[in-house]
Amino acid sequence: MKVLIISNEKEDTNILNRYFDLTYKNLGVLIASNKEEAINYTSVDGPFAFIIIDVDNKELDPDNLCRKILDFAGEKPFIFLGLEHTINQRISDEILNSTPYNDYLFKPVGRSDFQQSFEQITTKAMEFARQEEYESNLEDINPEDFIPMKLKGFYLYQTFPYDLYLKITPTRFLKAIGKNEPYTINQLSQYAKKSIRFLYIKKDDQLKYLEEESKKCLKSLEKTNAQTKDLILVCLRSFTLIHQSLIAIGITPTVNELSEKTIDVIIEMFRNHNNFVKVLKEYPNIYTGIASKSLLTAIIALLLCRKMNWESDLVKRKLVFSALLHDHTLPDEDMAKINSPNDPKLENYPEN
Repeated sequence: MKVLIISNEKEDTNILNRYFDLTYKNLGVLIASNKEEAINYTSVDGPFAFIIIDVDNKELDPDNLCRKILDFAGEKPFIFLGLEHTINQRISDEILNSTPYNDYLFKPVGRSDFQQSFEQITTKAMEFARQEEYESNLEDINPEDFIPMKLKGFYLYQTFPYDLYLKITPTRFLKAIGKNEPYTINQLSQYAKKSIRFLYIKKDDQLKYLEEESKKCLKSLEKTNAQTKDLILVCLRSFTLIHQSLIAIGITPTVNELSEKTIDVIIEMFRNHNNFVKVLKEYPNIYTGIASKSLLTAIIALLLCRKMNWESDLVKRKLVFSALLHDHTLPDEDMAKINSPNDPKLENYPEN
């Protein structure tokens, strides 16, 4: 479990840190000294049990900051830290009453009865996390037992046959989506807005998933009466599964079979197709990951072959296979957008 303190008063935050160490075990405390750090922490490093905001900081608009945090992190208790008259002046009733767990702590933090007030108010805020089943969903597990899977891959499904987790700390994982529980694209989009790029699955579950889903895709690719848009979606799932399998377990008979069958279907699907605009109209726009880029590259290559009257199936197979493997090992999908050695985005990926 973690809490966030938003304050630029180093002495005060040191005292608060000491009180947290004395009062709670296994509690992570993050400190943001300004608005930008606060928004970054809440969008990337959460979830937080509650958030302490120093309202005496004149560089902050606490009301506005609370609203932004609520947009990113959802409902969370706020504890407002400051002089009594400052809290009264700078915190609106709307924000103060936005949850029944919101409260305030009066400065100075070094006063004799501050620790008693601190324990009472933070214990109340902790109830929120417990009622949200935050603790019950957290698991302390060896991180080697988990495999990351790209968030974008889950846009192709509405349920998932295994539990999926968010990585909270290097050794703690929070169950985000339960086995076979329906979820929405909007739910995944909220994760993406918080810069979450991976969901985690247990190793044994991932191996079962890859094998089971590959067999489902092979069965779907055998259908002779499927609509083009449905086949495109199956091919997109197949490319995603092949990429995941190659990274997780390498080349297997199932990977080989799925690759061969998917390439056959793609070539046959566009054997007499020369209208790229029509293809785009039938292409599923819900997914924009590397697997989608690979499939679109394969389709464009086949349409170019058609335009240039290249009828060799061997050439087509090589082109589709090259497109399938293109960029699939990139650790960050945003790297696929870099098209020049002079691109400033390269600075985000220094050589190790």
